[in-house]
Amino acid sequence: MKKVNVRNQSGKNAPAKDVDDYIAAAPEETRARLAQLHKVIKAAMPKADESISYGMPFYKYRGARVSFAVFKNHIGLFGVSSVIEEHRQELAAFRRTPKGPSTSHSTSRYPSCS
Repeated sequence: MKKVNVRNQSGKNAPAKDVDDYIAAAPEETRARLAQLHKVIKAAMPKADESISYGMPFYKYRGARVSFAVFKNHIGLFGVSSVIEEHRQELAAFRRTPKGPSTSHSTSRYPSCS
């Protein structure tokens, strides 16, 4: 799986400076999905510190960590498995395939387009 190289909107070859910059720089067909995911995470963790870490949006609150990244064929959601499990219903809105997203211990993969 190859992560898409999301660069900032300044025209320079530099990583995104914040989550909004990351979403704006992502491939156009994924932006609505990324914005929706960002909204779900902020609703679940409204006091989370938001940053870019390892080139992707990263949220941290009281030890819980969640991040996401756009890949060629999907969006990966990474985090503490208990956080993903606790918010499985909110994340179900991203299911757009008969089988739903693929999931492992602390990663979920969702289609990149709605």
